[in-house]
Amino acid sequence: MPAAWEGPADGSITHREFRLWLDAHDRRHEIEETARHDQREVVQLALDKAERAMETRLASLNEFRGQLHDQAGTFVTRDVADARHSALDARMDGIGERIDRQVQALAAEVNKVRADPIDSPVGRSLVERANTNAKRIEEQHVRLELLEGWHDEMRGATSLARWALGASLLAAIISIITIVELITKAFE
Repeated sequence: MPAAWEGPADGSITHREFRLWLDAHDRRHEIEETARHDQREVVQLALDKAERAMETRLASLNEFRGQLHDQAGTFVTRDVADARHSALDARMDGIGERIDRQVQALAAEVNKVRADPIDSPVGRSLVERANTNAKRIEEQHVRLELLEGWHDEMRGATSLARWALGASLLAAIISIITIVELITKAFE
């Protein structure tokens, strides 16, 4: 703020003194106006820079969002996973029932062998069939273990996919919160 005129108490002033005071006042006014102009330019430069940074950040976020969308397209849907899981369960149940029937048939064969001596033709035939059935049961048991392994792997993959989806959503939310904070700081 320019200083007020401080001249003689009676108000008498010469033209030269008034001109000097007026020139000093004009210079102070020019300096203040230049400072305000410079300040406006600095603020505008800061706003422009913040806007460019925000545009870059939003472009990166859009790219990230596109990647998430592309990645989500490769995930198996819950409906498909549940359908596959149900199909495997049904298949395993069927195999288990078949093995149970074979075990019962083998038990019946063993009972027949006990009833007939092994040296008889019927006994030898029964032992042969029992051995064949035992091999089949062992093969079925190996297949069942393999199916159970696949079943466990599928459950693990489903859990991992759900975890990855949750982590991706959390990352997107954090990015959005960060952007909102940056926008808020830029306009404060």
